[in-house]
Amino acid sequence: MTEGDKVTTIKVATMEVITREWDEPEYQLIYDDGLNNGYAFPVDAYGNCLSNNPAMLENLAYCKAHPEFFFRSGVIVERIRHHVERFGICPYCGAKVDLSFSFSSEHACDCGHWYNPDGQELLPPSLRENY
Repeated sequence: MTEGDKVTTIKVATMEVITREWDEPEYQLIYDDGLNNGYAFPVDAYGNCLSNNPAMLENLAYCKAHPEFFFRSGVIVERIRHHVERFGICPYCGAKVDLSFSFSSEHACDCGHWYNPDGQELLPPSLRENY
């Protein structure tokens, strides 16, 4: 540093980050011909089809109408989807700010303040230097 250099001090605000995690099963209804050929339909835990795709509904109707070709394996859990929600409360205006990870990893509050996924305040894009 030399004499005359401009020094700017920026106070960084940090918000409390709240993380909520939960698992959600995804179900499928399986119709199989016994040779590992067949159909799988997305359903809820009770076997109700979740798709309104016309081709899929036509295939489901076909499977139900032709039990001689398929045996119904029943509703199975295909996978467990893990969800993570991260948010914080803006210390300036009290608004809830979504801090979920995204490609940009920058989150703007409605009041104009910017935060990273850890709730640390960032400079607005207009004040950042391009490197």
